[in-house]
Amino acid sequence: MAITVENGTGLTNSDSYISVADADSYIALYMRNSSTWTDLSTANKELYLKEATQALDVLYARRWVGTRLKELQALAFPREGAYDQDGFSIDATTVPTRVKNATVEMAWRTLNVGGVDTTTGDSTSLIPDRVAGGNIAEEDVQAGSVRSKTTYVGGKTSTKYFKKVELLLTGYVKPRGAIERA
Repeated sequence: MAITVENGTGLTNSDSYISVADADSYIALYMRNSSTWTDLSTANKELYLKEATQALDVLYARRWVGTRLKELQALAFPREGAYDQDGFSIDATTVPTRVKNATVEMAWRTLNVGGVDTTTGDSTSLIPDRVAGGNIAEEDVQAGSVRSKTTYVGGKTSTKYFKKVELLLTGYVKPRGAIERA
């Protein structure tokens, strides 16, 4: 089934922020060894773009700046009341170019970390299942000569961090750990 690219009107059935043709252009411009992408069929490229779009919406759901344009739109963009990193208002009838580029970056990561199962469309490379981290398993505090030791269950965090994607989305998402006033 072909992808439905968000066109800036707040479609109820869109499943990608960027078209295959635009993703092809971005990859040709910015990625080395782009043959791993160019060798894919259009249908497989669409799977990667759909998953990347979904991953962006899930990973940044509580951090997007502004509000969705329409209540029933399928994706997080288009948005109203949002500003870019320079303070300029984002046109509420578009998907910003940097959001589209971040989608391609996420698709590229999926392709290069094991990829989507092209039979089922399933992948956990962007949002892997992990043992819940962040819960404290052991804490050892000492006052004399100050000592503090904290051991976490499953490691300190289970959140995957995508630095280039984060940088592309600067201004469109609230900073990690940001506290908002009511």
